[in-house]
Amino acid sequence: MQPEFDQVVRSEPPDAIVSDLLLSWIAPVANELNIPRYAFPGTGCFPLSVELSILMNRAQIGSVDEFIVPGEKSKEFFDRARKVNLSTVDLVVNSFSDLEPAYAEYYQRVMGKRAWMVGPVSLCNQEPSDMVERGRGVIPPEAGQIFQFLDNKPTGSVLYVCFGSLCQFPLAQLKEIGFGLGTSNVPFIWDVK
Repeated sequence: MQPEFDQVVRSEPPDAIVSDLLLSWIAPVANELNIPRYAFPGTGCFPLSVELSILMNRAQIGSVDEFIVPGEKSKEFFDRARKVNLSTVDLVVNSFSDLEPAYAEYYQRVMGKRAWMVGPVSLCNQEPSDMVERGRGVIPPEAGQIFQFLDNKPTGSVLYVCFGSLCQFPLAQLKEIGFGLGTSNVPFIWDVK
């Protein structure tokens, strides 16, 4: 998406950019065009503070490699994203002040960046009619069976499982996750890459 993003931003420069924390390729064009960039990590301040504390206290806890999951292939990717995001103006955080005030204060104090608390963003559609229509215009027509499945279940009874686009599980682990979901007796939709 980088070439398309660069083209759009160059043709009509925005006043600011809010981007996923992991999209480090956005930084060069934003910096070049002097567009303020805000990172959106998608998590709350607690996990951000834990990660920050681990990184700041490497000498006391030993090698940070102790925290890398065996088989992890994305260490360089995350290191690059972390380095690039030091240049963001502030963070937009999927949380709210009353949920984790101590961690929001800690993160802001240590990082020297404001954490704009805008969450929980998952509750953006409050009206039932909005929630029912969410995504219908984006999902291809062949996915109609998903809506049929959901329409036959009570509201709030279906578990949505998605590990994001970066996770790559070994086949054996995928099978175990599937087995666990299947034996849970809870209706679910599992979004597998």
